[in-house]
Amino acid sequence: MKSGKIKISLIIIVSILMLYFLLSIMITRNGQFVHYHFPAQLSIENSIYNKNFLREIRPQKINVVDTVGYAKVRDQFEIYLCESYYYKSYGIFNLLRHRIDYENSVCLNVNFLGKEWLFIKYDNKRLIKARSSESFRNIYKLGTDVSVKIFDEDKNEIFEMEFLNLAK
Repeated sequence: MKSGKIKISLIIIVSILMLYFLLSIMITRNGQFVHYHFPAQLSIENSIYNKNFLREIRPQKINVVDTVGYAKVRDQFEIYLCESYYYKSYGIFNLLRHRIDYENSVCLNVNFLGKEWLFIKYDNKRLIKARSSESFRNIYKLGTDVSVKIFDEDKNEIFEMEFLNLAK
């Protein structure tokens, strides 16, 4: 008698889990069961609010290519380090949400506050628009040297910054 109730209970639990899995995949836009969320780091204020702000930093070296362009934009940047982590959860109700830290890593953010349209290139990766969500989440191992190039709206280089030996 008891083994019959246990079997029925197991069948019901497995059926509910399978239904949750299938509904999660069908309902979500990306069709994924596992969800990754990277906290907003669009400004120092957001990083402080998300409790991942470490400190503001300055480049150790600046190579100016366009002195006129550099003079217009040089005071309009927030450059800071934050903790590098993301959240992982499961299904449409984001069950079992937990934080995953990148070990021995730091996030370098160069945020442009001006009105001009600028582009950023981190370590000769692809060119991305400043202030877009893609321009954040730049994760580097501690002790890494990083080169950041800034380009104008015509994609002409304005200046390059070098950050040596990133550390918390």
